[in-house]
Amino acid sequence: MCSHTMSNCTSQNFERTISFPYTPSHFANVFTKPKTPSTNITVISKEEWDFLLEELKWPVPSTEITSLSDTTDPYLCSFFVINLKETYTVGDFVNVMIVARKNNGAPKTYGGDFFQAKLYNTELKASTFGSVVDHYNGTYTVSFALLWPGAARVSVRLIHSSEAVQILSRYREEDPDKVFFHGYFEDGGQKETVMCNAMKSPGLNVSSSICCCEYPDPYTGEIWFCRRPTSLPCSALVYHSMGGYQANLSKNESAVLNR
Repeated sequence: MCSHTMSNCTSQNFERTISFPYTPSHFANVFTKPKTPSTNITVISKEEWDFLLEELKWPVPSTEITSLSDTTDPYLCSFFVINLKETYTVGDFVNVMIVARKNNGAPKTYGGDFFQAKLYNTELKASTFGSVVDHYNGTYTVSFALLWPGAARVSVRLIHSSEAVQILSRYREEDPDKVFFHGYFEDGGQKETVMCNAMKSPGLNVSSSICCCEYPDPYTGEIWFCRRPTSLPCSALVYHSMGGYQANLSKNESAVLNR
């Protein structure tokens, strides 16, 4: 039986553990594979696309966070095993409740935090990740399947606060040039290097009348965009490479992401 049922966060990627024994039994087919849409090699149906978008939805704060005191504080978060038992059987499930709190100590009233939870045994080199359910009120539950006999520990990590997710989501939509590429054009002894990307964005001079060179993939229909060279035709593109990373973050946004 574990010595305590509540654990507090100690760092941004906090890891506090709860250990408990459980006994083995014969079992099979503990998991049933979730239904997921099949994909065609080239395209997927509108229904499948809508399903994927729904599955990928992530709740974020309804208003922009301007103070670090409103962000999730991993030092103040906690988790505990729900209805902890003295013994468990292989094939049972263990449920854990996570309670998120702000930097000012107040409990969070909305969801969107990116938690990762793991059940593991270091000696056996065994582990499995749990399924995290967001209740959109600052609490989360995690379900673990017990897959081996012997001791096991629960570890919970805060990967990103909901406020950090909000920032990352906004920049993903509004500023896709965080990662950019270089396109190399050569023709008749002339060479030119320009910025390229998988989306039209301000970095490609989309506001200009000459804008971009477009290279559609004949198989998928996806388009690769490069800023139009000043002295060479679009057909002179010979290869491209990774350009680098860039982000136009405010001081407050940087502080949230670097917590």
